[in-house]
Amino acid sequence: MFRRIAAVVGGVTLFAVIGAGTASAESGHKAKNVSGGPPPGAACSTDGWAQGCFVADGDRIWVKDAREDGHHAAVFFWWSGQASKPELSCHDHHGKAAGWTVCDDLAGVIPEHKTLTFWPVTMEGDRIISGGASPQVITPTS
Repeated sequence: MFRRIAAVVGGVTLFAVIGAGTASAESGHKAKNVSGGPPPGAACSTDGWAQGCFVADGDRIWVKDAREDGHHAAVFFWWSGQASKPELSCHDHHGKAAGWTVCDDLAGVIPEHKTLTFWPVTMEGDRIISGGASPQVITPTS
């Protein structure tokens, strides 16, 4: 119960920071176009316009834009003891036709032995689209 409350509070805090436009969400990581998708067993949130997965082996964030609407998909992430901030995000600008994309440059960013929360969202520029978020997922980083 505490983890769910913490995730909701973290998401509200993240929305307040990003939604208010006080910082550009584009300062995050850019997803690469790849063939295939996340491996079996990845922690995923796939119930929204933006979809995301986390793979602890290699600290990879997978992003998928599930809706052809002119917006882009992103996954925001943070871990226990770390405040959410725009730099902790992975943005997919490749569109729905690209399928899954990946940010695989996070090994030096995401610490080991923490609890990671990730949140796939649909973005218009640096703002989260209302109704475009998938459920948050809480998972260990290692």
